[in-house]
Amino acid sequence: MKRPEKCSIRRTIDRLSRGVHFQLAGEIDAHDTPPMEASIREWIHRHGGSVVIDIRDVRYQSSAFIKMLVRFHMESRQREADLVLITNAFQDRLLRIFSLDRLFLAVKTREEAASLLRDCRCASHDRPPLGITA
Repeated sequence: MKRPEKCSIRRTIDRLSRGVHFQLAGEIDAHDTPPMEASIREWIHRHGGSVVIDIRDVRYQSSAFIKMLVRFHMESRQREADLVLITNAFQDRLLRIFSLDRLFLAVKTREEAASLLRDCRCASHDRPPLGITA
């Protein structure tokens, strides 16, 4: 039997939200994070715009993965672009536990993310940097 992939990434250009959409799945550990980060960063630099990262199908995420998301958030702020996460209830709880819910804009569906970005209702680049409370 063929062993299923440990993690996967699907990239698309989302014309509705004028940005790049990434759909991640599987178990993402410290070993998987650097090549995934390089791939995502290359797409962001090539296509620009806002970034939507769908992590609803990520079953395991290491601290390296969380650090990668924080780096992408900080880079988005520098580019004056928005970063939106699409999450499930478990990931929402993790974001709250580590007070990252104040850093990331998280929604439940791709349509909700596209609507926020299309209508320019995001303010993720106006949120305070990590460690600073408003």
